[in-house]
Amino acid sequence: MTEVREVSSPGEDAWLITYEPVDGDPGAAFVSYVPKEAIEVRAAEYGLATVDEALDVILHAPLLAPAHAAGELDMPAPALVDVETARA
Repeated sequence: MTEVREVSSPGEDAWLITYEPVDGDPGAAFVSYVPKEAIEVRAAEYGLATVDEALDVILHAPLLAPAHAAGELDMPAPALVDVETARA
C-alpha cells in the first residue's frame, strides 16, 4: 500500500487505499474504495477477528477475480462455497 485516505462527508464514510503490485509496475497501481462498514461486514461474513484480516480479504478479492474468471485458480470464489471451506 502506498497511500490511505479517509473520505468522510454526509452519506459517505470510506477509505481510499492506493496500492501497487509487488513487481513495482507503476502502471498497474490502483485505488480501492472501501466503505468503512465493509470491514465489519467481511469480519462477520468470514468470522475474522481483526481489521487487518478483513482488509486482507477486501483488498485481495478484486485481484483474484480475473484468475477466477479464467479458471486459473484451484479454488472456487469464496462466495460459491460453504463458510468453513471459504475460511480455509
